[in-house]
Amino acid sequence: MKKIITLIATLFFITACTTTSRVSDYNRHSEVASTYTPAQIRDAIITTGKARKWQIQEVTKDAVIAKQDIGKGRYAVTEVSYGRGHYDFKLLKSEGLKQQGKSVHRRYSHWIRLWNDDIQAKLN
Repeated sequence: MKKIITLIATLFFITACTTTSRVSDYNRHSEVASTYTPAQIRDAIITTGKARKWQIQEVTKDAVIAKQDIGKGRYAVTEVSYGRGHYDFKLLKSEGLKQQGKSVHRRYSHWIRLWNDDIQAKLN
């Protein structure tokens, strides 16, 4: 019984220590059908991003900048570039999300995964 409790405690400790994700988890490339125009992809990015409380700013004809502000000085700024049949998320900067080198808080990866799922659902 003591071994089981020790094992469970160790697993909780290890899980608690893994609060960051590697860069590859948050710089994401996604494909959609090539029949979608860049304008349709942009509209899906903006609509779904705003629904998830991202502040969206169009910066070029093929990219938007999105900011997720979670309060207390914590935020993430992401570039979402797009073209016919694809779009890409790239973390530009963050504050309070443990970004160091090639890792960032796993919550950011979760936000991007959910946003990506919403875009895919809207386009498919």
